[in-house]
Amino acid sequence: MQIRYPYQTEQWCQTMKRLGHEYMKVDGNYVHYKSVPLVGTFVKCYYPLVRLDVDHIKEKLPGIVSVECVSDESLAGFQNEPNHTVWVNLGQNESVILSSFNKTVRNTVRRYIRKEKDSGVSVESDRSSDGFEAFWKILQHTAQRGEFHCPARPIVETVFHEASLSHLFICRHRDKPIAAFMTVHSKDVAYFYYGGTYADAFSTYASYVGHWTIIKHYNELGLKVYDMGGVGYSDRYHFKKGWGQLVTLYCSRRVVSRAPYALLGLFRRTQLIRSLYYGLKAKHYGD
Repeated sequence: MQIRYPYQTEQWCQTMKRLGHEYMKVDGNYVHYKSVPLVGTFVKCYYPLVRLDVDHIKEKLPGIVSVECVSDESLAGFQNEPNHTVWVNLGQNESVILSSFNKTVRNTVRRYIRKEKDSGVSVESDRSSDGFEAFWKILQHTAQRGEFHCPARPIVETVFHEASLSHLFICRHRDKPIAAFMTVHSKDVAYFYYGGTYADAFSTYASYVGHWTIIKHYNELGLKVYDMGGVGYSDRYHFKKGWGQLVTLYCSRRVVSRAPYALLGLFRRTQLIRSLYYGLKAKHYGD
């Protein structure tokens, strides 16, 4: 990658360490890993700045079961699954950024800008516990509606409490929370982490307002890119595709030891493996 994602920062690795993962630097990349007793070590390296070299990782971490990576290139010796995300290029005048959107997004945002005071819709930063609870309820609703798994709350809540890493935007209509968006960021990239909107609030265009607010916020801070966090998990889902440049990334996995890796597949169904992998925090996962 030519730009540093938040997942390639000391802050992210320290946050994962609080959740029971260790980390190190290999060839200039942050690598975090979890060693499970009697099973082996599971390695992840997201958005590496230098091409990933598994042999170098194996020299420092014996007993590797698997290596997972997300990057902008297909990796030799890995199972590579292409995925798409949208980059909004920042570091420009707001009018230039606005003109880069497709017609639907551009007109909707402009309509909000013109009628902002009369719309009853506002977006504010929120680091309070009440703000997180409002966000979590909206995320659960969105996951159920979109038929995808809600992430583990302890992970998301831990990231939320890292003020130097994350930012929570709450969108309200007539003072009622209707949408919420959490981002994580480095000095280069802001990344849409999790968020959603109540279905009965679609008519307020809260998602458009929320993402436009995020773009303005990070543009003012001087970041280079806002990554909207993936598109295309549903054939019906095209909302993000109108905001910017469609970028192909690869979710890559290399299984070094197949038997232990198969054992990890029991993780979600077996409390023993769950406890070994997550330690004392295991009972909270999946809430």
